[in-house]
Order: sequence, then C-alpha cells, then structure tokens
Amino acid sequence: MMNNSAIKQERNLQLNESIRRAYSLRIEELKGYAVEDEIEVNPASERDFWGFLESLPASRRASLVLSNVGNLKAVWKDADANQFSIQFLGDGQGEYIIFKRRQNASKISTVVGIDSLQGIQVQMVAFEIVDLVNG
Repeated sequence: MMNNSAIKQERNLQLNESIRRAYSLRIEELKGYAVEDEIEVNPASERDFWGFLESLPASRRASLVLSNVGNLKAVWKDADANQFSIQFLGDGQGEYIIFKRRQNASKISTVVGIDSLQGIQVQMVAFEIVDLVNG
C-alpha cells in the first residue's frame, strides 16, 4: 500500500509525463511552421528548454512559441495578471520578463533581463512566481 507522499509523487510523475508529451508535440508542430517560414530552429534553445523544465517541478503547462530567430519561448500566466516568460537563447542563457501583481500595490511590478538559467530561477524566487510554473 502506498503512503500519501508516494501517491503524490506518482501523480506528479504522471503529470510531468503528460506535460512532457504535450511539449514534445508542440515543438514538432513549431518545427513544421519553422520550415514553412524558413526559420532555422536553434537546437541549443531546445536543449535549454528541456534542461530548465528538468530543473523545476513544472506542473503547469506554458504556452510555447518559436521566435523569429528560432528560439523557443515559454509563457506562464495566471488570472491575477502575473506572467513569466523566458526565451531560451542557448548556452544556458535566457531572456526573461516577469509581471507580478504585489498585494496592496496599484501597479504591476515588472522586471526584464538576460541571465543564466540559474540566475533566472533566482529572480523567480525573488518575485514569488515559482508557483506560476509549479502550479
């Protein structure tokens, strides 16, 4: 008999596999569009995308698009106008945008930058948006 922790871990694995399959299908779809638009997909961007997902227990699915230079870009949003997007530039680098609605604030905080993928994860913690990706 499985304990609650083991059941939760099994559900997370199933969810992550489901998300992984959905991303794989979406990437193949984007590659098809790239051929039509004569855009070369950046393989380093795709590797960084998968590495970034492996480093997080990402349980919420992002919208996934392809930039006009062939980089993958993932966007997570919620109903409170919080948003996190990251374009995977390759070589462990990413360009990110964070929109975060703070409690008791009239405006949305915004941060934009280019950093290592590890540095971006630090920003995610600082801006309290990890749950936007993790669900």
